[in-house]
Amino acid sequence: QVSLRAIYAHFKGQFDWYYKVDDDTFAVMANLRKLLLSPEIQAEKDKRKGVYVGRSMDSTFYMGTSGSKGCKFNVGGSGYVMDEIAFERLSGHILNCSKGVRSSADDMLIGCCATELGILPYDTRGPNGGERFHPFDPQFCNDYRLPRDKEKAMREDWFYSYSLKPIRELHDHCAPDTVAFHHLPPHYVHHLHKLWYQCPELLR
Repeated sequence: QVSLRAIYAHFKGQFDWYYKVDDDTFAVMANLRKLLLSPEIQAEKDKRKGVYVGRSMDSTFYMGTSGSKGCKFNVGGSGYVMDEIAFERLSGHILNCSKGVRSSADDMLIGCCATELGILPYDTRGPNGGERFHPFDPQFCNDYRLPRDKEKAMREDWFYSYSLKPIRELHDHCAPDTVAFHHLPPHYVHHLHKLWYQCPELLR
């Protein structure tokens, strides 16, 4: 919370968008730029109420089982993006919000605070319903199947119980213009970078 205020104070007014992402994430910046420049998000940005983009989650059910308050938020690992207005509003409110949330998860706390301001996660799924921001690596996304026992998964599987939108399986899990994958060791990040940016040149 303090670091968010410090970052905004230092970079205030210098950028249109601010992307918070973990250091074990591979992000395709060209796809992120395309997403942020899409007519849908630009129209949302023009409302000047604040735009908050990422992988939408909802901790209401899971946190409710422990007696804590939940909310809608964007998962932090694969990153979330805020426009200048959302960042400004959040930085001014961050120290005085989310009092009922008992969690050390900074992404959830940020989301709960944004929710109090009326800034909700924007739906970033692709046309086929596949996600663009992924909390796990490409193999997990490609192999994912919905749990057979959904009631048990709601109690024990945070990924399933937190997911705000319906989850697609296997190849449909990922949008073709995916933005980011999380939980990657350094060699995997380098490998993805080579595949993404160097293979087209090598195949010519």
